[in-house]
Amino acid sequence: MPEAPTFAKFYPLARQGFAPLIQRWRTHVTATDERSLMMLVDTARIADLGQPPVELPAPETLVQWASGERDDPPLWLLKALLFLIVQMPSRPVPDSAAEQAAWAYLWLRLRPWSFVDDACRALPEHLQGVLSDALPIGWQDMQAQRL
Repeated sequence: MPEAPTFAKFYPLARQGFAPLIQRWRTHVTATDERSLMMLVDTARIADLGQPPVELPAPETLVQWASGERDDPPLWLLKALLFLIVQMPSRPVPDSAAEQAAWAYLWLRLRPWSFVDDACRALPEHLQGVLSDALPIGWQDMQAQRL
């Protein structure tokens, strides 16, 4: 049986990168997990990144998502994380293929894009080279109605 197209593996790889993204957030933010969740909820609401629940998730849940103990982080939370992390002065970048896929997946989900080139050009400069391979694969995945 021939190997599946590269894009067929994109979403599972992106899901593997969610926990490292959350962990990266936790290491770059000096706030408590409770305060961090409040910032993410406020960001999601203000930036229209999804509708967080009325009741905050427990701080322990953030820890579980970051460790991979739970693999169900909500999309609003992940989008808010990426929205904020790409703006950090420390300019964090993904360290693995899974993180690159997660960042690309979430970047493509932050807003509607007409073309993949638009999404690539809108990336902060420090991420353009890092995500240059993952974004087109994520775009192809999205166009295949997988995202």
